[in-house]
Amino acid sequence: MMSKNRLHKQGSGFGHWSFTLILIIVLLWWFIGFATRDCRKNTDCQRDSYCDYRYTCQKIPVIDSSNTKDLLKQNSFFYLLIGGVIGGALTYYVMRKEVEGKGKEKSTENNEVMQK
Repeated sequence: MMSKNRLHKQGSGFGHWSFTLILIIVLLWWFIGFATRDCRKNTDCQRDSYCDYRYTCQKIPVIDSSNTKDLLKQNSFFYLLIGGVIGGALTYYVMRKEVEGKGKEKSTENNEVMQK
């Protein structure tokens, strides 16, 4: 026979109710985000727009001769790559010289020990 006060016991399911509440909040958050999207695919936007990763319609940028210089300024990956290659080469050269210098010191120490 079941007790009438089984819900009033300590630990009577608070974890269950809190989990259910959190699950409902997460589902509502997801549903509101899904319902407020401007677009879901490119055909939902106008002809000269596309649907971006935030699900909003964005105008397709047109590249002409007036803004190519701005694009080159923004895309400075080439200069970063050249700097990295030069820095790597200098680091290799300096480290190689240090290793060769230590090798020569050890060989002279070994020669001195053998001569004694």
